[in-house]
Amino acid sequence: MIRKIKAIIIFCGKSLLFLWSVSILGLAGYGGYHLYLHQFKGQQIRLPWIGQNPQPDSKFLQARIKRVIDGDTVVITLAEPSRQERKIRLIGIDSPESRGSQKLNRDARRSGIKKQRLKAMGRKSTRFVQKLLYEGQPIQLELGQEAQDRYGRTLAYIWLTDGSMLNRQILQAGYAKTMSIPPNTKYLESFNQAEKKARSQKRGLWKELAQVW
Repeated sequence: MIRKIKAIIIFCGKSLLFLWSVSILGLAGYGGYHLYLHQFKGQQIRLPWIGQNPQPDSKFLQARIKRVIDGDTVVITLAEPSRQERKIRLIGIDSPESRGSQKLNRDARRSGIKKQRLKAMGRKSTRFVQKLLYEGQPIQLELGQEAQDRYGRTLAYIWLTDGSMLNRQILQAGYAKTMSIPPNTKYLESFNQAEKKARSQKRGLWKELAQVW
């Protein structure tokens, strides 16, 4: 009888310790630092946070989608207490411009593709991203090593609630090309593979395009 009571006390103690650990990790994750795995009884326990194998030193910010600007730029609202709006330039990808700009002119000169055609392609990329996202959608931001560009936009990878990365999804569907700008090259190899597969299978924009814009 005494042994049974001791066993019950030990079990309850370990259960309370585990629940306390999960609650502490949850609070830390909400503050913006993504803690993904916790050791319990020698086994790894997967906690319900977004992302695929994130690095412990990576910064993950909780946020919600506000609106889509184009195929590689969105506006988000940071979680409370900040609730600050930020324009996010997705790292590692580049979609065609959907509006007139200096970049559109440069892309047209370099690729030989007419500006009107490039803008039409840009609008297709924008519509694709709009189908993936909705206002108020919860996301996590993984900031780049360089976290801001010269235009004041935040440079980041966006992780969705199903554990997939938005940047990679757009490449996989063929609505962007890879764009490598050091030091933000963490997922470059994966991005190159995604673009290569999309091009070989003529997905998205690659159905109508042979060369890069």
